Amino acid sequence: MAPCDDVALAPAAKSAMASGIPVVAVDNGVVGVELTLVATDNAHAASLAAEYIGEALNGQGNVVLINGIISQGSGQGRYSGFVEYIHDNYPDIVIVESINADWDSDKALAGIEEVVNSGTQVDAVSLHGMVGHCRLTQYLRRMICWMKLLL
Repeated sequence: MAPCDDVALAPAAKSAMASGIPVVAVDNGVVGVELTLVATDNAHAASLAAEYIGEALNGQGNVVLINGIISQGSGQGRYSGFVEYIHDNYPDIVIVESINADWDSDKALAGIEEVVNSGTQVDAVSLHGMVGHCRLTQYLRRMICWMKLLL
């Protein structure tokens, strides 16, 4: 299973395991259930993205984050890993907007359009797992002319 809600799937996971069905969680654990977990270290991966953006912007600029489900373990890890790395290493980089898109490309697209239309200077966008969403990626590629970096 790949839990979108780290708590809600606990009863189903416990029931399956009690019935002898092996349960493996992918990318997010299940609160209160000991099971096999196969996952990315999302916080570390996000810190690498933050490092890349920090270096590319020479330590200063405005960044927009596009997040997945922030209450989900992977969403939390990606958000906190990025924000903490920027905070600790690049004090002149400002996260001007953090869009909670819930892994929904329409929400992500609406959020970034709102930022663009506000006239806010954006030097980089960090897409936390949203890159595969075609309309959002196409929109951002058109905007590259006014951004320094898209990651």
